[in-house]
Amino acid sequence: MASSLDDNFNLLSPEQQELVKVLLDNGQEHLFRDWPAPGVDDNHKKAFFDQLTQLDSSYPGGLESYIKNAKRLLADSKAGINPFDGFTPSVPTGETLAFGDESYIKFEEAGVLEARLLLFLLPVVLASV
Repeated sequence: MASSLDDNFNLLSPEQQELVKVLLDNGQEHLFRDWPAPGVDDNHKKAFFDQLTQLDSSYPGGLESYIKNAKRLLADSKAGINPFDGFTPSVPTGETLAFGDESYIKFEEAGVLEARLLLFLLPVVLASV
């Protein structure tokens, strides 16, 4: 473990310490190479771990799967492997609207009527205090 991380390690929660181990086990030690001493930029360190915790809990398979998938995608890209090979992009058919014209207003009114049936779901993060 990098000495700058060693100095900060005991400041981390057990969950954060586990995330550090996941990162180190997956070749991400460079993330801690120049970490400042405890008490310096602690707000940035906390924000970093908040992001890691969110990623670990929201990505299928957690942080380790994210890292492995990213490495695989980068290796495929370097090797010239295109996951969309064989697909042909196309422009979908539809309406071309000019702002404010009769057709635009008709579609806008229809959209407003349909919007009342629209539902937005926002993720909620519960934190214990």
